[in-house]
Amino acid sequence: MAGVRPGRDGGGRQAGGGLFFATLGGLITLLVAVIAIWQPAPLVALEQKTYDSLLRLIGPTPSSGRVTVVAVDEPSLASHGQWPWPHYRLARLVAAIHDLDPLAVVLDLLLSEPDRTSPAVIQREMRRELGLNITIGGIPPERQDNELALAAALARGDTVLGLKMVFGPDAPGSREECAATPMQVVRRARDGQIPDHPGWPQAQGMICGLPVLAAAAKRQGFLDVGLDSDGVLRRAPLLIEHQGRVHPSLALAAYLQLRGLNQVVVNLGPLGSESVQVRDNRIPVDAQAQLLINHRDPQTGFATVSAGAILAGQAPREAIAGKVVVVGLTAAGLEDSLATPLKPNTHGVEIQATLLDNLIQQDHLSRPAYAPGLELGLVILCGILSTWLFSQARPLASLAALVGGALLLVGLSAWSLGWHGLYWSPLNPLITLLTTFALINLARFGQEERRVVERSRELAATVASLREEIAQRQRAEERFKALSEHSPLGIAVLDQQGRVEYVNPAFEIIFGYGLDALPADSGWFDPPASPRDPNHQPGPTGPSTPTGAPDREPDRDIFELVSRDGVRKTIHSRSLDLPNHKRFVLFEDTTERIRAEQEMRRLEEELFQSQKLEALGVLAGGIAHDFNNVLQAISGYTQLMLSEPDIAEPSKSRLEHIEQSIQRAALMIRRLMTLARKDSPRRERVDLNWEIRQTVSLLEHTLPKMVILRTNLAADLWPISGDPGKIEQVLMNLATNAAHAMPQGGELSITTSNQQLGATEVKAMPGLRPGPHTVIEVRDTGTGMDDETRSHIFEPFFTTKPLDMGTGLGLSTAFSIVAKHGGHIHCQSRPGHGTVFTIHLPARTTGEDAAADANREDGGLPMGDETILLVDDEAAILGAGREALEGAGYTVLCAENGEKALEMYRQDPAGIALVVLDLNLPGMGGQDCLAAILAENPQAKVLIASGYSDETLWERVSSLGAVGLIPKPYRFSELIRKIRAVLDG
Repeated sequence: MAGVRPGRDGGGRQAGGGLFFATLGGLITLLVAVIAIWQPAPLVALEQKTYDSLLRLIGPTPSSGRVTVVAVDEPSLASHGQWPWPHYRLARLVAAIHDLDPLAVVLDLLLSEPDRTSPAVIQREMRRELGLNITIGGIPPERQDNELALAAALARGDTVLGLKMVFGPDAPGSREECAATPMQVVRRARDGQIPDHPGWPQAQGMICGLPVLAAAAKRQGFLDVGLDSDGVLRRAPLLIEHQGRVHPSLALAAYLQLRGLNQVVVNLGPLGSESVQVRDNRIPVDAQAQLLINHRDPQTGFATVSAGAILAGQAPREAIAGKVVVVGLTAAGLEDSLATPLKPNTHGVEIQATLLDNLIQQDHLSRPAYAPGLELGLVILCGILSTWLFSQARPLASLAALVGGALLLVGLSAWSLGWHGLYWSPLNPLITLLTTFALINLARFGQEERRVVERSRELAATVASLREEIAQRQRAEERFKALSEHSPLGIAVLDQQGRVEYVNPAFEIIFGYGLDALPADSGWFDPPASPRDPNHQPGPTGPSTPTGAPDREPDRDIFELVSRDGVRKTIHSRSLDLPNHKRFVLFEDTTERIRAEQEMRRLEEELFQSQKLEALGVLAGGIAHDFNNVLQAISGYTQLMLSEPDIAEPSKSRLEHIEQSIQRAALMIRRLMTLARKDSPRRERVDLNWEIRQTVSLLEHTLPKMVILRTNLAADLWPISGDPGKIEQVLMNLATNAAHAMPQGGELSITTSNQQLGATEVKAMPGLRPGPHTVIEVRDTGTGMDDETRSHIFEPFFTTKPLDMGTGLGLSTAFSIVAKHGGHIHCQSRPGHGTVFTIHLPARTTGEDAAADANREDGGLPMGDETILLVDDEAAILGAGREALEGAGYTVLCAENGEKALEMYRQDPAGIALVVLDLNLPGMGGQDCLAAILAENPQAKVLIASGYSDETLWERVSSLGAVGLIPKPYRFSELIRKIRAVLDG
């Protein structure tokens, strides 16, 4: 006994305790594994609840947006009668849905009984029951039989009908006339051995739709769904066999119709079916060919439209067009309400819509074949690890390990289910952890309790020490507060870790935060680092601070942050180390001073941009005037040559080509004036498709080759009334901006369409009125914009481009032009998702086109015998004009400057009926000449002809007394009609 030492004794007891814990953990693990294999009913129910909880934990998957539910609800029954509806009413509903262009219509209805409200059926019943031959007049032959009317509506598009499978030894057989067409099934097995009975359900009977309806529909699918033992719907069969033929579910039949297929591949394993494959869509199923349903959000669900609204013509087209429409019952007392893991009462039509959406979106859930083996392996692993850990760790660590392990198991299971759609149950591993934790820690509870008591005493002593330290710190802060609370600068004291210990009232004024209200997230505020802290790394909004010796000057820095009231401020700070390893920091708010400096620089930049644009406008206006004079001379002689009766081919064709080129050049000049902002507003019939094609032909030579141009132009596009030059400027500005947003290349598409806007739509687009509108959509695949940038894009001089790439006026000019045309421009953009500009312009009305037709040339020119004084400094214009006007019967006097024109007019003021005056004349200018002529004779008629088309030109000459304005280059037919209109007016 003397040779036995206490250490060895204790070691023996510890070894014996470890063996006991290992044995206990092994028995617990073995028991849980046996129960997991046995699967008793309570465990199955608990497994089902675990699956439901995981579904709620990961949250429902949103719908694809491609499925719409049309519900026969209480308002539908109130307005159109109780269920069942006559088949002619169902025919109206189906036809109205097809009118809205759905992808397919799926009827979650069993139409197996004939409609006894048909006129033909009523006549037959009256004859058979009462011996009466009644005649119902005024009904077209196609309305005599409601079944035929419904069949015609079903045949208008892709329609899928429902049927019902019947199970049980006493189930009635299918009707001989049942027209349900089975699908083709290709069976594949990994071992090559295909079983005769794969394991999917075998139905003894089938109730299908009426033959005439089944023949009119594209497909039929069964409506049957299966409930688990607790009455909750978690999975639904995709395949059911009847009399050796395999039939699809309603959702699978609709999906096959969408894919244009009638064949599926069933991959079989040793236990039965494993997946149903539709081309590239591999749908995981269990051995009974059942799909684990991925339920949708019960709050949002699917877009639902009332059947009554569709019958009344009030359903929005966008809710149906391009969607798969599932029609079913939701009215109280009619629907087949089922319980799902996410909702206690789900309509049958919602179940069918969910199944169909699962197939379309391919977000399938499955329980893989290896799941039971994985769960059993986790039970053993958790048993071994938890036994070792719980026998070594203290109770709190064991509890933390238990919680961590449980969270890890649940998290991994939820991650597998949420991210990969694979379900394995964490229940049995959790039971292993809980049971091992409870039994092992129960044996160690006494010892751990004593340790907790001891640690509580130590913690109490630590708290008392901290309280004393806090009291000393508070006394020091009170002394410091007396000196700093009246300072105009913000003051903060930081400890060695950079935490704020004190702020004065000025700090609260600058930042909006007192000491008690400082945000827990320190990212908003990072004061300058201490000069003694060479390893300091600034925060996301703070500055970097140079390091230095401890005895250097106080550290200075400038940084920005957002104060409590949401205002971004620029702060100038100074930092100084204190002897107790703390830091004293002064803050000065320099926001207003810096903002004033920035505003001054911005105004200088805007002034510079305005001066550049003004210089460009003066240059463009002068070039346009001179070029218009040249074009007028060329056009004049070309028109005179074309008017000669004996001109022959090919000279005539060549002259016509010259005239067309002159008109194109004139259009280019108008666009140049648009650039100079000196063009007059025009209103003419504009074919936007033609303008877009012309613009695209120009862009193909100006945009980078990496930018792909695409157009999708409506063939029946309505014309607009506007200025083609300005419209082209809008397109050029938008295209140029789009190219700058795609430096690495991309796609730029321009689309046109017609749209009839009502009062509701125009409320969201200021400036528009209800009526027909033409829509232009310019879409790019560029970098996109955030909401802050997008809110400023139409402001003048706002730009995100470098100085050499933009002035900030492109989009503001486009906005102004669209607004002047009575239209609306809207921008949609997200970073990384490109940008879409949508322009609505009022379509040209029939009355405007009729007025334009009335003003067109009728082939003859009005003649006259009056005397016309033609004033222009270009001899070619005078010569061509004189010849053209004399050809129309007029006597023409010519003057090359204002002085000669005034002299000639004074010689015969009564004989000169009209003066055609150019404004840009040498010597006496055109305006001075106009004023002098009107001074001689206030009743004189002066028609202004000018190569300028300044927006204020007509207002200016009209105020001086001119009777009209004709811009150069003009056609002589236009000039002669204008002269005749002025003389006759």
